[in-house]
Amino acid sequence: MSQYGKWLMAAGATALLATAVYAYPGYASGGSKWGGGCFGNGPQGSENREQITQADATEAVKEFLAANLKGFGLSDLVSYETPRATMYKATVTDDRGNSFLLHVNPFGYVRGPFTVRN
Repeated sequence: MSQYGKWLMAAGATALLATAVYAYPGYASGGSKWGGGCFGNGPQGSENREQITQADATEAVKEFLAANLKGFGLSDLVSYETPRATMYKATVTDDRGNSFLLHVNPFGYVRGPFTVRN
């Protein structure tokens, strides 16, 4: 076989291998070349969960304070409407006058503390 024939065989094998490698996507997360992506409740419908009441939000804040912010007490709990549910904003203070905000989402998860802005 001539030098040209060997080169042609090598180029053909490389092209065949490159086609086989790039023909199938990988199996990592997201995108067309990155696998199937994540499946959740979006296309199949939303997850229906019970929303908490103001009494439940008060209890969640008190549990959070006992576990994470010792010395602070609940001074105010205000509810406000979002497009999908009712949220709660709690103001907590200690005996020295330090104040923080805590947010309680509709499912009872407490986020914060956030600083109070005037």
